[in-house]
Amino acid sequence: MTLKKIIFSTSLIIVVWATHGVWGAMTGGTYKIDSDSINSGGIEDSSFGNYNLNDTVGEISIGNSTSSNYQMMAGYRQMEDASLAIGVSLQNINLVPDLGGISGGTSTGATEVIVTTDDPAGYSLTIQSGNTPALTSDSDTIADYSPAGAIPDYGFVVSVGQSVFGFTPEGPDIVDRYRDDGSGTCGIVNGGDTTNKCWDGLATIAKPIAYRGFETPNNGATTTLRFSAGIGANRLQRNGSYYATTTITALAL
Repeated sequence: MTLKKIIFSTSLIIVVWATHGVWGAMTGGTYKIDSDSINSGGIEDSSFGNYNLNDTVGEISIGNSTSSNYQMMAGYRQMEDASLAIGVSLQNINLVPDLGGISGGTSTGATEVIVTTDDPAGYSLTIQSGNTPALTSDSDTIADYSPAGAIPDYGFVVSVGQSVFGFTPEGPDIVDRYRDDGSGTCGIVNGGDTTNKCWDGLATIAKPIAYRGFETPNNGATTTLRFSAGIGANRLQRNGSYYATTTITALAL
C-alpha cells in the first residue's frame, strides 16, 4: 500500500495599520533625523491655566497634499506623528516534514515578526486567518486547533482520528493568554514564555498576540510565530498540498 503524502505550506500576508501617520525618516550609519523644521521663531511648549500651546513662526510649505498613492502632511508640528514598521523573517513558511496520510505525524514551521515604533504608547500585534478552517487543499481541510478549555493547551495535542492546525507566539511582548507557569498551565498573568508551549487555533477574527506599552528599541521587538499541523492515528487524511493564509496586523497605540 502506498502512503499518501501530505504537503503543508502556509503563507503570511503582512498588513500594517497605524493610528498615527507612518512616515520615513532620514537615516545614516550613525544617525536618524525623524523630522526637521525651518522657521524663525516660536515657543516649544507654553502653558496657561488649562491650556498648552506648541507653536512655530515662519514655517514654510505647510498643510496637507495628496496624490493617487500618497498623502503628505507638511510642517514641523504635523510631522510629530509616530512611526511604525513591521517585517517578517519568512513570509512563506513550509511546514516540515511532509506527512503520510496514513502514518500521520506532526509538521512544523516558524517565522519572526519584527515591529519597530517610536510611539511612546507602544504597539499591538494581532493574527487572523483568511478562511475557516485555515489550512485547506483542493479536496480536504484540516481543522483549526481547539484547546481543551478557555486558555491555550500547554502542549500541541493531536487526538486519535483527528487532524489539526495551530499556532503559538513567543517573545518578550506576548499577551498573557500565551504566557505560562513553566509546568503545564497557560494564560498566566505576567507569566513566563516556555518555548513551543501554549497552542491555540486560528480564526477569521483577529486574535491579539503581542503588546508593548512603550516604544521599541531601534532594532525592533521580535515575536516568533510557530505553526504546527498534525495528523492523529486512524485519521485518513486526503493527499494533496495544504495552504493557509494568515494576516498579521501591527497597530501603533
